[in-house]
Amino acid sequence: MSGPSSRKRSLFQQPLLHFLLIAAVIFAVNKLRGEQDSTRKNHIVVTVAQVERMADLWAQTWGRPASESELQELVRDHIKEEIFYREALKLGLDINDIVIRQRLRQKMEFFASGDAETIELDNATLQAFYKQNLEKYRESPTYDFEQIYFADEDEDQLAIFLTALQTGTNKNNLDDSISLPRKMTRADELAIVRNFGSAFYKTLGTLEVGTWYGPVVSGFGQHVVKINRKEPASIPKLSDIRMTVENDWRAKQHAISLDTALQTLRSNYIIEIEAPTE
Repeated sequence: MSGPSSRKRSLFQQPLLHFLLIAAVIFAVNKLRGEQDSTRKNHIVVTVAQVERMADLWAQTWGRPASESELQELVRDHIKEEIFYREALKLGLDINDIVIRQRLRQKMEFFASGDAETIELDNATLQAFYKQNLEKYRESPTYDFEQIYFADEDEDQLAIFLTALQTGTNKNNLDDSISLPRKMTRADELAIVRNFGSAFYKTLGTLEVGTWYGPVVSGFGQHVVKINRKEPASIPKLSDIRMTVENDWRAKQHAISLDTALQTLRSNYIIEIEAPTE
């Protein structure tokens, strides 16, 4: 004869009930874990190291230590920033934001190529890099010259001006008014092109020293020009441009490290570029 206790044992032996009980236990455990994870996600810890960094940054900015009230305000502002940052992530505000994408890219590039800044650079390596890139450091010719600008494009009138210059006529009474330097000293390509344009600079390279020539065309019109001194192009010694060469070497190492990191990361992706439909 079967009683209530035997029916109860029979009920607990059924597979469906076993499944439901196990599922209930799993649900309860997952719920507990979820609550713990949620608590951790909402837990903000301001560490001693963070506070010290805030204090150091304040001192560097203002040239004095932060007071107790100022330090408390820094901590409050840090907490406010952390809260808004976390809530923004929850809302997905970082997704498809071009500014955030660019900033994250910059940080990834920094991490990927940061070792270039710490590589020890010896003299032999720097000297070799300098020799391999001599043309990069070649300095353009420099000129001491004077010029007179003329708005009138009449060739006969210009010839009269040139003759007057050669005979020593006062140059101040000849030129038309324009806001350009009358004279330049030790002017290189960059300085001359900035003031007169590239065509003017190229023409200077064809002129002899000590004679008035014209017309020499610039972006403003025409000029007569006399070169008083010309220094040919030269390559400075490594000792004179050491910091520039070292910066260039590190920039190249940075680019190499970044490219290597990109190729490594890219190998993990399948990339498809869709062609436009006809």
